[in-house]
Amino acid sequence: MASRPRRYALRPQDLLAAGGIARERHMDLIGIYHSHPDCAACFSPTDLRNSYPWYSFVVLSIQKGEFHHANSWLPNIEQTEATREELIY
Repeated sequence: MASRPRRYALRPQDLLAAGGIARERHMDLIGIYHSHPDCAACFSPTDLRNSYPWYSFVVLSIQKGEFHHANSWLPNIEQTEATREELIY
């Protein structure tokens, strides 16, 4: 039986609440992260479609249950492409 891709969903109200908490703590919310199990840390068409262009998106590649690599992506305002950002960790 083939497994279905897992997807994360970020509700706008939760993102607004997180931004409010950050501001209360005198911090800035600058990005969002999620993982791609047994897949590269690319920014998929689904990621792009569901993105928020004013945030960076860090994607973690998890291979066989272990961290493998990560990339950061910044979508354009039209959500038609994302630029890979330098990620230092």
